[in-house]
Amino acid sequence: MADALLSASLQLLFDRLASPEFINFLGRHYLSDELLRKLKRKLLVVHKVLHDAEVKQFSDPLVKEWLVHVKDAVYDAEDLLDEIATDALRSKIEAADSQTGGPHRAWNKFSAWVKAPSATLSMESRVKEMIARLESIAQEKVGLGLKEGGGEKLSPSLGSISQPK
Repeated sequence: MADALLSASLQLLFDRLASPEFINFLGRHYLSDELLRKLKRKLLVVHKVLHDAEVKQFSDPLVKEWLVHVKDAVYDAEDLLDEIATDALRSKIEAADSQTGGPHRAWNKFSAWVKAPSATLSMESRVKEMIARLESIAQEKVGLGLKEGGGEKLSPSLGSISQPK
């Protein structure tokens, strides 16, 4: 059950990471493509051992605890991507509003001025922290004897999960 929920959450993350809106937002806010690829790779490693961990959690309490850490990290990554998506939508609305001379124009300029450099650094550092956290979790799989492979595989684009044939 946890495997299916985590797989679904990971699928959602891969879909968001592959969306043009997300990629465009990251590009405009100086978050590199390499940072995005690194995050995808770390999520992929965790995803590849989920099936084995799901089976072993019943006989190994350490694996069960590891799955709790994985779930927390995945949900935190979802929250981070939700926040990035919200910022992307806000930027899009602010851009449209400023082009039409909408009523919030003065506020938008002030808002952009206040959050400009510090928000970008903060977001970049938070993405890097998430990558480091996922890296740590992924490295623990070796000590737990977890093997890659199992139920679901990602397509080469990392954008969708399909059942093996």
